[in-house]
Amino acid sequence: MIAFAFAAASACAQTRSDTAREKRWADEIVPGLVVGDALKLRTGDGIEFLALYTSVERAKGAALLMHGPGLHPDHGLTGELRVYLADRGYTTLPLQMPVLAAEVDDGGA
Repeated sequence: MIAFAFAAASACAQTRSDTAREKRWADEIVPGLVVGDALKLRTGDGIEFLALYTSVERAKGAALLMHGPGLHPDHGLTGELRVYLADRGYTTLPLQMPVLAAEVDDGGA
């Protein structure tokens, strides 16, 4: 699952990302994290990003969760799903996908 996460992040890293904004969000999210562990993953290009890993003993399976642009891995539905699935026996790994700068038009996504 971690290898797939690296591949997905590497593919997305080619999008121009606001890494300072991503870091600010990570700095806000991590101290208040109640479920799961914060991980710093790194692409082959050396770009570091946040992932929230929730391991479940004797897991039924695993879910790699990705959110839309302008969000973080514990926001809204993604945050709810990572806890919901873990409570039901699935290991989860939401990734911090590249975040566009606030002033960039994301095409309505």
